[in-house]
Amino acid sequence: MKRFLKFVATSLVGGTVDMVLVWLLSGYVFSGYWGEVVVTPMISFECSVIVGFTFCWLFVWNDRVEKGDSRSFLKSLGAFNLSNIGVFVLRMVLVMLLERVIADNLLICNLIARMLAGLLNFIISDRLIFKIKRNTI
Repeated sequence: MKRFLKFVATSLVGGTVDMVLVWLLSGYVFSGYWGEVVVTPMISFECSVIVGFTFCWLFVWNDRVEKGDSRSFLKSLGAFNLSNIGVFVLRMVLVMLLERVIADNLLICNLIARMLAGLLNFIISDRLIFKIKRNTI
């Protein structure tokens, strides 16, 4: 439970990065459906993944990582990114569906989809990416 709460705190940091970028990009950079509903979340997603992984590595699963091993860091970052891409696809479907139902409020749609995706990301991270390594003798 403690690890889950740390993950939630970490997700809030990544989620804040995501939401601020969605707000800025959809309000000041992109317009129209594709710009606001597709391109904006893609950019904000990658930024939040990098921030989220770094916090997970340093604070959530720091007891399961090989410190000082850049190869392990990059391999785990790649796996984390791939898992998040898969969950992101699910999240985008949810955003598009919710966008049609909840009065075109992109921020609320993104927040709901992000919470559901976050739960799935925790399970994948805990069970696969940062799994406990068994010593084999």
